[in-house]
Order: sequence, then structure tokens, then C-alpha cells
Amino acid sequence: MEKLVYLGWASEGLGRASAGMVGDVLRDRLLSEVVPALQAGGAGSVQVAVADAAVGGDGVFSFSSEGTPKDAVVSFWLEVSAERAWAEALLTGVFDAMHGYLVCESRPIVPQAVAAPGDRSVGASQITCIAARPDLSHDEFIARWQGAFCDVAIECQHTIAYVRNEVVRALTDGAPDWWAIVEESFPVEAMTDPAVFYDAQGDPELLAANQARLFESVGELIDLARVDARFYSEYRFEG
Repeated sequence: MEKLVYLGWASEGLGRASAGMVGDVLRDRLLSEVVPALQAGGAGSVQVAVADAAVGGDGVFSFSSEGTPKDAVVSFWLEVSAERAWAEALLTGVFDAMHGYLVCESRPIVPQAVAAPGDRSVGASQITCIAARPDLSHDEFIARWQGAFCDVAIECQHTIAYVRNEVVRALTDGAPDWWAIVEESFPVEAMTDPAVFYDAQGDPELLAANQARLFESVGELIDLARVDARFYSEYRFEG
């Protein structure tokens, strides 16, 4: 089995809400039409992360060095990734643009509370596309990312689920050269409250220390000129 991840930007025909946020229309199309068709075609463990109304509002962080942050992320497993044309055809029905990647998945933190298939997962999922600092080799990047950086991220944030997707290669023409696609889930309050995000409620000194420690570790690993990050609602369909 191979895991495929697609970053998508919604078709204009689906409509957009204020401040560039995709409305619930995209979510509903993905869940009601695209997911069943993917499963019928043989895709396993389908997952949809979409910037719907539940993760919108003032003060919610989003950023993209590529322009507009991705509206949704769809991932699934196939027996043979080369036989994916049918799946990409389904996604182009709701996306005006998309970038696909073959990835190698690892899960440093498996969520304790798992929603029923098709229900919204607990919390909010921040999905971040990253590239390594220009002075790092691939081996150095992997060693730091899966070593010291992972420890710092877990110790300095209120993370309830953590999935690492190491990019093996791009599957679509013109896809940005991302090195990794990271999925981290946090309590919903973490979207707008730094003390919750950094696991330091009621402790300003710990908040400052965790922020400083994480920023330092990020700077040692990631090309800060190339980042795409946003919060999403997550929906999982196992099997």
C-alpha cells in the first residue's frame, strides 16, 4: 500500500466565504461525493481535512509562501500509486488546482479519542507543508525532524495527534518541492489562544519559554521563506 496526499484549492463554482475562507460547500461535496467514489474505486483510509466554518473566524492563523493557503487536503492509500488517474479525476471535479504527493507516513502521537468514521475529529488539525533549510542535506533534515525537533514539538505544544508525511516524490506536474507535510491536531481553543497551543495555560513564563524553544528548533530545521500552514476540520474514513 502507498499513501497519496493531495493539496487542493476549491473550484470557484463552489463559492467562497469572506476573507478567502472556503465555506461548508466544499466539505459537503468532498464528504458526500468524492469520499464514497474513492472508496468504491479501492482507496483505503480516506481522510479529508477542509477549511470549513468550524475553523474560520478572526485570529485563526493561516499562511502560505506560495500565495493562497490550500483549501483542503485529501489523503488515501492505494495498492499501486501509479494507478491513480481515476482518483485524480474525481478530485479535479471539486478543485481548480491541486498538488499531489507520494509520502511515507509515521505517527509519533496516535489520537486517544477517535471519532466514528465520517464524523468530525476532535480538535482542529493544522497541516503544514515545509521545506528544509538550504544548508541541510536530506539526511540531515530527516535526522533533525524525526529526532530532536519531534521531541521539542511534542514537549512545547498541546498536541493531541501528530502525523509526519515525508514526501517521496511529487505526483502532479508543477507541484512545489515540499519535503514534508505535517498534520498536528490541537484543542479547538489553540487556534486563537497561544497559551493553549503552547500547553502553558495560566503560566506566562512557561508560555514564553515554550515559544522561544519551539521557534529556535524550527529555525534550525525549516526554510522559513517556504511554509504553508492552516487549520482544518478533519474527517477520517477507515477501511
